[in-house]
Amino acid sequence: TRWNKLKPNELHSGWATLILSYGIIGTASFSMFMFYVIWGHRWYYILLLTPILFYGVTHQNLRFSHYWLSLGMLYAVKVELNRKREERRRLIKQTI
Repeated sequence: TRWNKLKPNELHSGWATLILSYGIIGTASFSMFMFYVIWGHRWYYILLLTPILFYGVTHQNLRFSHYWLSLGMLYAVKVELNRKREERRRLIKQTI
């Protein structure tokens, strides 16, 4: 059962799970992924992600779908904003 003291229990921190389960390379890879998803966003997009990241300090957020959906939506917004930015640049170049 879950409360059996002979079996090891899981960590409650998502960040501690990353470090202890995946090591330095896995944690660095995940950190680079997070940096890539977050980099280039305006501060208010990052502010939306902050509570979810802090939730991972005290809870195992890596197994909850809301965490991955939030990251996916943030990445989709980034892709769409970049697409619109490039489209505007093309239109400006065509008019010049």
